[in-house]
Amino acid sequence: DDVIPKKLERETRDSLIKQAMSIGLEVVTEVGSKSPDPNKPLNVKEALATLEADLKAGATKVTVENSDTVILREKNPQALINLTNAIGLDKLVFEIGPGGGGVRDLGVWLLNTVSRDISVQNLELGEDCVLLDGYRRGFGREVDYDFFGKK
Repeated sequence: DDVIPKKLERETRDSLIKQAMSIGLEVVTEVGSKSPDPNKPLNVKEALATLEADLKAGATKVTVENSDTVILREKNPQALINLTNAIGLDKLVFEIGPGGGGVRDLGVWLLNTVSRDISVQNLELGEDCVLLDGYRRGFGREVDYDFFGKK
């Protein structure tokens, strides 16, 4: 609902999740805004409640919008760590887009700060995927070449 002018009511969101599941779709939901106010970061408490309710309704994964991840990284990085701990790495996906510095910036920060086991979406097929996989494994100065035991 990050591009819908009016926020969906909880009942509507639950109904849409259940409808999608009833026709055999796997549901992945998202919180955040395509154009957030940098002075008003994502309310992590509200986002957590929405994501937990989405999972309870049947979503298999939940996503944090790239724009909000970028702002939270700058304004309240601990909130991203807390959100990850609350939802779990197996259910949470971070959107990494070119607007937030992409793999080389936001992706590396998430790998180094949150976990090497994060799930991401919105990568460019090709170079972004290869870079992220290499960084995840410890190849690259951005991750201190820890594959080679330098860390």
